Amino acid sequence: MDKRERLLIAAAELFTTRGIQNTSTAAISRRAGVATGTLFNYFPSKDALIESLYGYASDSMVAATAVDDIDTTDYRAAFTLLWQRGIGWGCDNPTLFWFVEEISRSAYRSRDELAIRWFDFHLIKAFIAEGISRGIVRDLPVDLVHTMVLSTISGIVAEILVNGADRTSYIQHSCGIVWRALQAGEGYTTD
Repeated sequence: MDKRERLLIAAAELFTTRGIQNTSTAAISRRAGVATGTLFNYFPSKDALIESLYGYASDSMVAATAVDDIDTTDYRAAFTLLWQRGIGWGCDNPTLFWFVEEISRSAYRSRDELAIRWFDFHLIKAFIAEGISRGIVRDLPVDLVHTMVLSTISGIVAEILVNGADRTSYIQHSCGIVWRALQAGEGYTTD
């Protein structure tokens, strides 16, 4: 791991344990094992560090949940694989997961800024839209389905990380519950 990455990981660890406002660049440098001046060689300001960390976390999650390598012929199997990847990323990258949770709810960043940089999920949204157009997923707004899926994944990851819930069981059961809620079929109403 190079110095830049060590600084990003140290910042994520401290931001999620101390809060963004309560974390100094000197503390981040100490945690990363580099001189404070070194931090400014990579990031001209704390804001630039936060933006870079947000991008680093985003890129990591997008890579882990890529849909471009998934065969969608069996849509449910593809949905299950994406579900596993999303929860897997959060569980395997707890520091980045908690940072994303922290920053997405923080007054430090405006909602407009988050909307612009929030993970590039256009491929996942296209996957959802495909399911709707094929009559596999309920005819609901894509953004609503996307939000419901991401929120549920976030809650499952938190449950696993905080309370030590059985990862395999939670992935399997939660995927089944969400799939049944989203699956097109008889008896559904939005009333």
